[in-house]
Amino acid sequence: MRAHPGSGWNKLDVVLLYRQADLDRVTRRRRIDWEAVRATPKGHRSPLAALLTRPAVTR
Repeated sequence: MRAHPGSGWNKLDVVLLYRQADLDRVTRRRRIDWEAVRATPKGHRSPLAALLTRPAVTR
């Protein structure tokens, strides 16, 4: 996972980038409530955020 500072006009945005293999592994997890993830309104923190186990690497 890599943080990419700056996107668009707001240079304070952080965009997290993930490898496809990591995303595939997450989608196979049975303990994730995918209905809750899909029902998360825009602007609200996703339940997937709780899966982060280590800080993002920034460059």
